[in-house]
Amino acid sequence: MIRRAKWIWAAGCSGNPNCYIYVRREFDLENVADADLRVACSSEYKAFINGRYVGRGAARCGRSYHPADRYDIKGFLRPGRNVIGLICHNRGVDSAYGPAKPGGVLAQIELASVDDPVLVTDEAWRVTLARELDPESPRISAGSGFQEIHDSRLKPVGWNVVGFDDSGWEIPEVLGEASRDPWGILIHRTIPCLEENDLLPVGVIVPESGTVKYPRSLLSASGDCAIITPGHDRAIVLDFGREVVGFPEISVSDGGVADVEIGYSTTLKADGTICPAEDGIAQADRVVLHGGRQEWQAFGRRAFRYMRLTFSDVRSPLLVRSVTVSGIGYPIRRAGEFECSDDALNAASEAGAQALSLCMQDTYEPDPLFDQRSRPSEARMLALANYYVFGDTALAASDLRRFARDMEECGERSDQRQLLDWVLMLHEYYLHSGDGSVVEDLYPNVSQALDECAGPVDSGAAVRALYYQCLRDASKLALAVQAFDDAKAWHEKSREVLAAFNERFWDEDECSYGDTTANVMAVACGMADAHRAGLVSDDIARHARDLPPEMLFYLLGALVKLDLTSGALDVIRAGHADGDRLPMWLRTVPAWFLASEALGIKAYKVEQLGITVQPRRGGLEWARGGFAATETRLSVEWKRSENEFSLEIDGSEGCVVAIPVDGFASPVMHEIDLTPETPERRARKTYGWGDVIWRGGEERNPYLDWLETQEADPPDHYQPTSRCEIGGGYVWVREPVSAHVRYVVHDS
Repeated sequence: MIRRAKWIWAAGCSGNPNCYIYVRREFDLENVADADLRVACSSEYKAFINGRYVGRGAARCGRSYHPADRYDIKGFLRPGRNVIGLICHNRGVDSAYGPAKPGGVLAQIELASVDDPVLVTDEAWRVTLARELDPESPRISAGSGFQEIHDSRLKPVGWNVVGFDDSGWEIPEVLGEASRDPWGILIHRTIPCLEENDLLPVGVIVPESGTVKYPRSLLSASGDCAIITPGHDRAIVLDFGREVVGFPEISVSDGGVADVEIGYSTTLKADGTICPAEDGIAQADRVVLHGGRQEWQAFGRRAFRYMRLTFSDVRSPLLVRSVTVSGIGYPIRRAGEFECSDDALNAASEAGAQALSLCMQDTYEPDPLFDQRSRPSEARMLALANYYVFGDTALAASDLRRFARDMEECGERSDQRQLLDWVLMLHEYYLHSGDGSVVEDLYPNVSQALDECAGPVDSGAAVRALYYQCLRDASKLALAVQAFDDAKAWHEKSREVLAAFNERFWDEDECSYGDTTANVMAVACGMADAHRAGLVSDDIARHARDLPPEMLFYLLGALVKLDLTSGALDVIRAGHADGDRLPMWLRTVPAWFLASEALGIKAYKVEQLGITVQPRRGGLEWARGGFAATETRLSVEWKRSENEFSLEIDGSEGCVVAIPVDGFASPVMHEIDLTPETPERRARKTYGWGDVIWRGGEERNPYLDWLETQEADPPDHYQPTSRCEIGGGYVWVREPVSAHVRYVVHDS
């Protein structure tokens, strides 16, 4: 924890918006032991020790709390003289990252061998304004930071290494102790630091031939240079192949003074140019090169695919060694896969995974360019996709806690829809992680959220449908923390809400809940019984593609419940064709749907993370993929031929398996143990037991069938168990015969 460190900033500048400062302090160490650096900053910082880059931040803040990051810095320190340096930025305006706060930075170095910190921010540090960055630069957008106008001629050279002369720097203004207003309580990081990776462009366009020599050298790390010839407005457009999020960087090997205008865009015009001002998002920077060898990296994050560099007043050849992006994002690795017989769906799934990786930063973001304000409604969808694609649960846990703090700050001003989605997100997190500690910590917020949503009974059908689903899920959360009275009360309340919903919204003459949106929400949230669902089915199917994109998640859920999976897949195909027009978070929905429904893997209970494997074919010929969650690894592959359906599951402990038998007049089902060796498999081999578990419309016991062929009775102590039942076009099998099993269905 940060104990003795104090908030500091350049004197008299704490209230200045778009203010950049340098902060440094030299110190001595007798020996190097395990060491940590903890940092908090009003907006953003980059930290260096002995000239080496340590990390950057910070995460989002609220009015009553502020994040602090932690780094292991043993490898950065050395015996003798050391120096820590930070360049810090204070936005000073409300943004998607948090409310405006005064400029301030807080840092502390701790050694494992010493009880007290060896270094804390105080009046012994030195600070100076970063004069190379213009504080008057324009705002990128209302929710983002600022453009950067960077005059590299004013940058202090060597400021972050030992021996730099900082005698001309100022004594900082000490603003107060840690965990105090206006910054709030320090919240220490519970998720990994973001990961940075160098990204190279994959394509290059030079609008005017002859103005740039060897432009393709920028597409590799060969060390060769592109040469910008003398003249005015020498332009080059770089394509990074896909949308990226990170910090653009330019490395110049040699040349004179020149201006570089840098514009960013996600799209390319037909004439090979870009528009850096998309829908009011003005992503652009300007750099004044000081001549000779130098590097520039944007301090603020940019999101784009195409970058246009326009070099002005080039008086001598300029040798550009590289133009790269330090891509940034949550550290994740692919844990789940999906592939099927339809290439368009495969592309939609992969596009969803890619979009998801861009939306995962210190929090879930709806869109890294157009909407960085993190909210439960979008974060819930992103988290669901994440459980299947990357198998991470820590980011959802961090967001759930942060949203709870934000809701407490908002009080009665909280948005009902966000409150409800937060409760649903918490329940889904519990299903996929089995982590009861988060539920226990946040349970009081569940009660608060439901109380705030109980009052306005005149809200629309969508909110009331979500409220009903929340009551049902909250009842399960109450059972998890043994709040049995709450569980009973919320379950009974859900029945009252259902009755009131049908009375208010159901029109018997029109056979509708009012409109297609209301019909979708009623079905998706489980409010429509079988009779009403059947009546609204045609309306939903007919108008599925007319609904706004924001309804995609609920539309797909409704179509599946109506047994219209093929229609849901058509919606995904159409959506992928227009994918570039969708908000980034909506592009991730197919990654969740295809794995959970087409492949069929769903979490259904928290005890030992119970999984249902229930493939929904939707006209597909085959699908395969995997799922990795806490203590659960599962791979699934199914195929449908003219005469047979097969389903293979590896890692099936705790699964309930639903095998589709529609299309078979009199299905016979085989359960085949594929494990290398188990006692039951040895017995089957030895005695020649069969493997048929369903025939003639009823469950079969292979052991009893075998005894019958031997004209023998089972032992007196034998207790047969029922494992199979039929319903909804599926034969449901509990407790698969082994961890690796195959089911084969054909007609008798």
